[in-house]
Amino acid sequence: MSDDSIRYLHLSDFHVGKDEYAQRKLFPSIVEHIHIQKDKGLYPDLIFVTGDIANKGDKKDYQVFNDEFLLELEIALGDDWQGKIFIVPGNHDVDRKLVKYIDRDSMVKPGSKIFDPTHEGKEERMPLIKGIESYQKFLYSTDALQWLESEAGTFSEVLEIKGNKLGIVGINTAWLSKDNQDRHNLSPGINLLENAFEHLPNDCKTIILLGHHPLDWFKDQKIKRICGILGKYQVIYLHGHMHESWIMPEMSSAGRGYLCVQSGASFQARDGELWRNGLLWGEVDFSNNQLLLQPYLWSPDHQAWVINNEALHPERKIPQKDWWTYPLPASGQLDLPVVGSKQALPILSGWSEITKEFLDQHHREIEDDVLLRFFDGSTPNWLLALHPHVPKRGIVKRLAGHLSTYEGDKPQVVLLLGAGGEGKSTACLQTITTLAKSNPEWRILWNYSDDTELLLKEVLALPKTGHAWLLASDDADLLFRKKTKHNIFDIITALHNEGRNDIHFLFACRDTDWRSCGANMLNWHSHASYQQEILSGLSEEDAIAICNAWSGFGERGLGRLVGKHNKEIVRMLLDAAIKEAETEEGAFLGAMLKVRIGDRLKDHVLLLLRRLEQQKIKGSGLSLINAFAYISAMHAEKQMFLSKQVMAEIFRSSLQQIRRNVIFPLGKEAAASAAGNYIYTRHRTIAQVSLELLRDEFGYDIDGLYVEMAGAAISARVKGEFVPNLHDWDYKLPQHFLDNDRKDLTILIGKKICEEDPLNTLRLINLAKMYRDMGEPHEAAQLFLNAHGTIKTNRGFYFEWATSEGNAGNTLHSIWLCSLSLADQIDPNQPNNQQSKFSLAGLGVALMDAYEQYHDPVFMTARGAVAQMGLNLDLDPTAQRYLAKHDQETRAEGIQNMDIDTAIAALRNATKTAWLLCGGDKGALGNDLLSPVDMTFLGLQNIIQSAANRKHKTKNAQQKNPVDAKSRAADFGVITKRDCELNNEKRR
Repeated sequence: MSDDSIRYLHLSDFHVGKDEYAQRKLFPSIVEHIHIQKDKGLYPDLIFVTGDIANKGDKKDYQVFNDEFLLELEIALGDDWQGKIFIVPGNHDVDRKLVKYIDRDSMVKPGSKIFDPTHEGKEERMPLIKGIESYQKFLYSTDALQWLESEAGTFSEVLEIKGNKLGIVGINTAWLSKDNQDRHNLSPGINLLENAFEHLPNDCKTIILLGHHPLDWFKDQKIKRICGILGKYQVIYLHGHMHESWIMPEMSSAGRGYLCVQSGASFQARDGELWRNGLLWGEVDFSNNQLLLQPYLWSPDHQAWVINNEALHPERKIPQKDWWTYPLPASGQLDLPVVGSKQALPILSGWSEITKEFLDQHHREIEDDVLLRFFDGSTPNWLLALHPHVPKRGIVKRLAGHLSTYEGDKPQVVLLLGAGGEGKSTACLQTITTLAKSNPEWRILWNYSDDTELLLKEVLALPKTGHAWLLASDDADLLFRKKTKHNIFDIITALHNEGRNDIHFLFACRDTDWRSCGANMLNWHSHASYQQEILSGLSEEDAIAICNAWSGFGERGLGRLVGKHNKEIVRMLLDAAIKEAETEEGAFLGAMLKVRIGDRLKDHVLLLLRRLEQQKIKGSGLSLINAFAYISAMHAEKQMFLSKQVMAEIFRSSLQQIRRNVIFPLGKEAAASAAGNYIYTRHRTIAQVSLELLRDEFGYDIDGLYVEMAGAAISARVKGEFVPNLHDWDYKLPQHFLDNDRKDLTILIGKKICEEDPLNTLRLINLAKMYRDMGEPHEAAQLFLNAHGTIKTNRGFYFEWATSEGNAGNTLHSIWLCSLSLADQIDPNQPNNQQSKFSLAGLGVALMDAYEQYHDPVFMTARGAVAQMGLNLDLDPTAQRYLAKHDQETRAEGIQNMDIDTAIAALRNATKTAWLLCGGDKGALGNDLLSPVDMTFLGLQNIIQSAANRKHKTKNAQQKNPVDAKSRAADFGVITKRDCELNNEKRR
């Protein structure tokens, strides 16, 4: 920390008015904290407050904030304080009653001038100003407040502190805030944002931008441009809203790009409640080109502000100090030259540049426990990839060789595939470090974010410098699954067409994910030099290197191998890898666990679970063991589709919080890892042992975990969230347990799915099918009986109900319901070919059963009628077989050809007879179902007539060449288009 450092205090989210008593207790605690910091010599040069001053934009809450906090704060700072306080609004500063009718989409569509920094733009923003009127009028008056009503719509100010010029820009990210659907619907006004930066001089050493919302709360189509602007001006963006301290990973490392720094909420909960109150100190250290951060949270036990060691990444913590360090974005404009002759890097959102400077920052000593946990399967990172005690496997040399020796005329794609636990991530990171160190001319971009959406125009914008570009991703399958304008294959094709042979790609991912996204089916060789490597098992060279690494840690490294000769250990490791390669799990990690831990695995996993039990998931009140239980449950059953999105729903968290608070710490503990969208334990053996211990030692209801996860998947989708592999939650998971004779669990999952989405007919039908497959058709029928009051216009619903009633032996009910599925009254749209063939084939079965029970010829006649009608349709082999059988057997009983009117009449008569026999309106299905007396079938008649017309062209050929009953269609005559129109008019 140098003498020219600029120190600031970042506060956010006071929510004044939420809890009057508790908040007024907290105000003096913040003031007292500043007194304590001053006594330590930590005097703030600036104070930033990033929104949500009030809870509901009420004027009295601003008066409380003025009198009880701002005034006391200024007294504490003293008369000689030369600093400034900057404040911007948040969404809680908006009075929603005054803006609830604004049309967000029209305000950001192309051509809209509402966010222009002009007089016209200002006038168009006036309806939005009404929502923050109390904020403007009643918050302690400062010059900065007037910017909201200005043409600029922002404020820009330059301060010179300790000889350094600092640019301060304030924006309103809550212009479009109006309800609980703000996320992905907001905008700070791109033209306003860019105009604010343009008013700053070029000699500002750093620019601090103040706003309230994180970037991912802005409209998706605007984020790219906003990121580009922040990168262009190398901004430190301070914001709040998410109620916890955090820093977004650098968008571009080695002092490039921009930083997003999030403060905790100054007030969100009373003592003892789930959420924790927080604040954040920062220090811009120009001499060392770094941003230092010190997060605090309020401790109810100590009644004091204490260092929050969980807020920021532990790798960024300065040893023996309570500060975390991040490289500053570069000073000056982006178009200024940087390292050597390299041109500036265009900002690719979600990608970091890996340079020698970046690697030097990560090349440092780490604790032995961290290294040993790596050999137990912890998730690799840059620190581990660079550490000399982590051996480089042979695959690293091959991958680096492909890339460094290439001289072709196409883009190059080097792909590393393998199962989870094979060491792909480590190999990928080590390949990058090898290239970066061996040849500084490489420009390497690392895909650190699984939210990346890479567009062709961004890649084509990479300058032709004479140096080679490398874009590397450890989650390559996500670059194909993203619904962007161009996926990676399209980009590579375009690069080839543009003659760009200076841009190369290093991909790694699970082989199963590569196949599932369809990337393995693409013709890579036509547009790229394509090299594919499979990482599986161990070579003898790899085994020797691993054995030497273990030996370097003595007994702690060797585990149960202590006393054995290195040659024996190598042989054991190679033999174990061969056996593990026969499984679907990673042979590398499996072999290490088997050899190094062996029969002590249960004790090893128990210690792991005890550690996880002690580590709280930030913001949830639960422990990491709770999250690990879900992950283990799915992996143990080989159901490999538990996604971050589902975990986010379970823990009521964002994807960002799940990555930071669940996946990262579990990875450090060698417990779990993420690949693409999905989360797994490090090895299935660990999952199986964990599940046994979770049940026996910790009392977990394992079946309940599956039910809860399935419910969370459906719940998230109902809320509009994207859920990968949703079909698997609906069908594969319950079917898996049904196939394994765990019928009770199958039904619990099916019921939970329907409970979360009660109006979804397909999910109800699937649960009914589960009951039928289990031999419980009465339960299936009861489902439909209970639900039919809310689902009245779905033909499939009534057909499936009819099937369930028929399986339960309720033949008369089945006839009634199957006819109902074809009736005009059940749906304003006529039945289609698919629905008609199912219902007619099903009716034939039910009518035959009724005939055998009651010997009433009306049922046999109707069976012949549905067969003759159905054989006119386009049929699959199963429906053809059923209907042909009905036709053949009824003709044997003397049923002759009938015209369409006669066939429809026969169906109506049989349905009415069945209805009367089962009690009519007083029957078991109740009196709120449509009776056959009121049913008409003009829509069915239309589709049968249309089908007959198509087949009429072959009538003469059929007469000359008689066919058997299996292919014969009833002759209903040629029906004109006008006949169908008249039928439709009758229906209406």
